[in-house]
Amino acid sequence: MTLSLLCAHNLQGTASAEDVQSADEAYLDALQGKWLMEGTLGSKPVTYAATGERVLRAGFLKLHMVDAHEPPQYQADVFIGYDPKVHDFIVHWLDQFGAPGARVVATGKRNGDRLVVIFPYADGTFRDTFTHNGSADTWTLLLESQAQSGAWSTFARYTLRRAAPVGSTSIAASSAQDNNHGVPMERVSGIGGVFFRGQDPKALAGWYEKHLGVTSQVWQQAAGPTAFQPFPKDTDYFGDPSKQWMLDFRVSNLDAMVAQLRAMNIEVKVDPTVYPYGRFARLHDPDGNPIELWEPAPSGKPK
Repeated sequence: MTLSLLCAHNLQGTASAEDVQSADEAYLDALQGKWLMEGTLGSKPVTYAATGERVLRAGFLKLHMVDAHEPPQYQADVFIGYDPKVHDFIVHWLDQFGAPGARVVATGKRNGDRLVVIFPYADGTFRDTFTHNGSADTWTLLLESQAQSGAWSTFARYTLRRAAPVGSTSIAASSAQDNNHGVPMERVSGIGGVFFRGQDPKALAGWYEKHLGVTSQVWQQAAGPTAFQPFPKDTDYFGDPSKQWMLDFRVSNLDAMVAQLRAMNIEVKVDPTVYPYGRFARLHDPDGNPIELWEPAPSGKPK
């Protein structure tokens, strides 16, 4: 069959999504636009910029996701389409990790404002639930993984809110390229120091140098990503609610660092979850300040 005949055969008697106005297509249309996507991946807070748009003659809704790191640590294009013949949805989740994670196509049905699709991955099934709150014009996306026992557990949870429009006075909407006069914005080039109070500053500085190798003089650190993110005032991520900040140190070998600290009778709690950004462990300095150790991952599997 020639290409022209094949196209004619596929188009015959089949209306494109542009010509079909249904509640299911309208459901997908509500995902169009620019979104601020915030939530948790495991126990880690994450933020994405997301854009929903109709593509391929409006046959699919594409949700493009880019995380807030610079450079981005994760990007994905999620294609969602409705099949009016079978009355179900299909979802293709394509990301920077290439073909291995893209072999599986999810299918599912919508019930009111909720769409549930199943990804039958070989190493464990995932269930993604999209929920639209029309009155608030927001979405939630819940990703769950299934254990061999059949039990479901939360893998990630996100809330999508409309991104602030151009011209908004919010910080999120301000341009990172220009100021109000169109002049290139002057940026800080990095963190030049971390200063905090201690009960015994000299002893505390000695503890950091002995156990973590951080000298009290000007410290030349290795190049790498640095996260800068305020947390909600009621967050429990720092542990003790009286602590207003937390240090995060990058390490090249988390297991070796943990073993070294434990050999010096330092209590360290390792997070057993391997995240797309890497692995983490937690300890405290002598004043009870929380410290996070982070071994960045060059690659990972977010789904």
